[in-house]
Amino acid sequence: MKAKHLKNDAHSELFNAILKRINGTLVMDKNKANRYFLFKALFYCSLALFSYISIFTVTNPILYILNFILFGFITVLLCFNFAHDLSHHSIFKRPFWDNLVFEFIYTLVGAHPEAWKKRHINSHHFAPNVEHFDTDLAITGLIRVLPNSKLKWYHKYQFLYAPFAYMSYSLYWVFIKDFIVINNICADDRECLFVAYDFYLFAGVNYRPIC
Repeated sequence: MKAKHLKNDAHSELFNAILKRINGTLVMDKNKANRYFLFKALFYCSLALFSYISIFTVTNPILYILNFILFGFITVLLCFNFAHDLSHHSIFKRPFWDNLVFEFIYTLVGAHPEAWKKRHINSHHFAPNVEHFDTDLAITGLIRVLPNSKLKWYHKYQFLYAPFAYMSYSLYWVFIKDFIVINNICADDRECLFVAYDFYLFAGVNYRPIC
């Protein structure tokens, strides 16, 4: 099902009224917000770099495994917390720099940045938690997310296997879901497909699981 914006005057008036109320109530200190973002960037990047270097220097087996877990956790935060703000062009004055840093971070973890941005902004934010529109709900048939979705016999056990499934979700994300999204985005555009798949020659073959 293809998403399409429909203009509704009543909805537009409601949105403008809510936006006006928010702007009149919420006071934004841009300098404080910039300092917070800078701190977050330094914290995540420093911890990610530290844990990555430790992978090659730690000799204790237990510390080695714990460090791998730490690296995966920090990398997830680096992408979904830090880079998420960049994908919405909310950090730099020029969107070019937001895109550049965002794509650099997502490329490091082996995910296709453009595919993620398309499905996150054009799908998830377009219709959050709406079936057939929000692609974040289309995980796999293994996990039942919506209460009105088809119930299968093994779903009653998903509270047991779901944590382990999510631990390997990046495998599904990088090797399956990104390809599905790219094919939907590019459709019959050969040049678009060439550019998209050429990305995997650089990043995909150097994939590192993030969770």
